[in-house]
Amino acid sequence: MARSKGQGSIYQRSNGLYVGTLVKHGVKKSFSSMDKNVVETKLLAYSKSPESSKVKTRFSTYVNDYIYTFKYKHIKDSSFDRLESIYRNHIENESIGKIPLCDLNDIIIQRYINEKVSSGLSLSSVKKIFELIRTVLYYAYRRGDIDVDYGSLIKLPNNSNFKEIKHIEVYTDDECQVLREYILGNYYHSRKEARFLRYAPVYLIMLNTGLRTGELLALTWSDIDFKNRVIHIRHSLSFIKNRQEESSLKNVSVISSVKTSASKRDIPMNDFVINCFRELDSRYVDFDCRCDYVVSNLNDEFVKLRSFETKFKKICEKAGVTYKGVHALRHTFASNLINKGVSPKVVSCLLGHTNVVFTLNRYVHENEEQLSHAVSKLDS
Repeated sequence: MARSKGQGSIYQRSNGLYVGTLVKHGVKKSFSSMDKNVVETKLLAYSKSPESSKVKTRFSTYVNDYIYTFKYKHIKDSSFDRLESIYRNHIENESIGKIPLCDLNDIIIQRYINEKVSSGLSLSSVKKIFELIRTVLYYAYRRGDIDVDYGSLIKLPNNSNFKEIKHIEVYTDDECQVLREYILGNYYHSRKEARFLRYAPVYLIMLNTGLRTGELLALTWSDIDFKNRVIHIRHSLSFIKNRQEESSLKNVSVISSVKTSASKRDIPMNDFVINCFRELDSRYVDFDCRCDYVVSNLNDEFVKLRSFETKFKKICEKAGVTYKGVHALRHTFASNLINKGVSPKVVSCLLGHTNVVFTLNRYVHENEEQLSHAVSKLDS
């Protein structure tokens, strides 16, 4: 029985067994028998049965099976929560999710991506949708469930198609000074405000270190190296779904490792930061609420993200400063360093960014005066 191109190959083992192999949709399939004609027949039938390999499962179901099989427990809980959110909000109940996997093609998928861009979603959100779809389609292709890797054919529209990136907010020098005077003035001299402000100096520490909120709330006193004047960043507090109780899936705060290798870093402390940590340490002893966490509540536990943000909002209100969010303290730290001429590469390392390009795009903004000054250097 003659075989045409694309119908596989057959070889005979030393024990007389015939083995036929065929690579289809990127997956290798094998058949064996002591009768060569049997192997020939199976190879031919398999090579000519494209319809039988089609998967009629809805795309949403296929994506669901993929993420819960290959992503759940294989990536950080907080990362999986974001991935699941992308699936729930943008695939599960949308038109693309209702289409059978075998009926998808690059035109349908590209139009869907284009619609997401037109809907006003941020570049970051569309990228996450784009990457999830591409990953799932590549898996389906390698598995032989689709004939073409349509994910490799779709394109992400360029940045000009997206809404202008929201300008990051920072606290002005005057606002920082007001916050500093209010927190420290009442922390040391007002018994009425002392308990309310018991861990308030950490907001000023954020202004001087650029720590992420989760990194700060996960800090233990063993992470503060007074001798070498550095803070060891090894963990982060995340707000994730409690999947241990499937009936409720309420969110809980958990301490886990930092997200990337770049986030695992040692941040130098200036004199102001060291003094804040020492005062915090002594004040906790006064309140008899000293525990392992640098930022702790009256029950000797770490402070939850929402409570930490609410506290800072109240502090801003009492100080007469417009509340711009806790994360704006980190932005302020980075912007101040850039404005003082510190290398973006150094700032990127301090912030724990994976790529200095991200730091440059977010915090370095050339103005006309700087551009003119740069060109004028050619005259000398």
